[in-house]
Amino acid sequence: MITVAGCVADELGLAFTVEAVDSSHPGRSFDVRRRARAYPAGEYLRAQPSTIPVDVNHEGPVIGQVAYLERNGSGRLHAVAEIDASGLDDGPWYYSPFIEHVEGRDIVLQALSVTRTPASIALPPISAFPARLPDAGAYRGIHQDLVKRAAAYDRRRRSGEPHLIVDPDREARLNRLVGRRLDDPTAALEYRMLVEEDTARRRPIRHGPPGRVLRVS
Repeated sequence: MITVAGCVADELGLAFTVEAVDSSHPGRSFDVRRRARAYPAGEYLRAQPSTIPVDVNHEGPVIGQVAYLERNGSGRLHAVAEIDASGLDDGPWYYSPFIEHVEGRDIVLQALSVTRTPASIALPPISAFPARLPDAGAYRGIHQDLVKRAAAYDRRRRSGEPHLIVDPDREARLNRLVGRRLDDPTAALEYRMLVEEDTARRRPIRHGPPGRVLRVS
């Protein structure tokens, strides 16, 4: 098992999708059409499923699990996962999300694939670390600090709990406001707004009628 890390979506979330449409040709029952859509990182619900499997090209056996999700100040959503890469050859490889959403909002990450041909536009390839998550942070790489934060989160997280998308910048703001909110009305208001926003973004995962399920690859 190794650890991989990379970007799932950016602030724009632009992607090309392929869908079947009625054919205007008498010899075909349908045609396919490519459409540009947007699934921004900011529209992913903070509370995500407790188990998010990883596969290859949205098919075949599961090769791993997502361990950590982080939305940083630049508006990008990153994921760290442990995978069995024995069946993968040299990269570059990219993340490709399988999502449930409602018109591009309230996005739930149901699964994540590694692929050579993502539909997402202009996202960088993933990075690989030759160790399981607890030891992966010892290796240098562009996502080394991200992997270290993932390992710390994984140690704290209880089995079966939802994955909460972590925002380090936002958590730092909350920590700064905690000590000031009792004496500073402005700090108290900002703190309350952040907490209320966080509560809204933690809406529970739906178990009723689903929204649209989409493979972004």
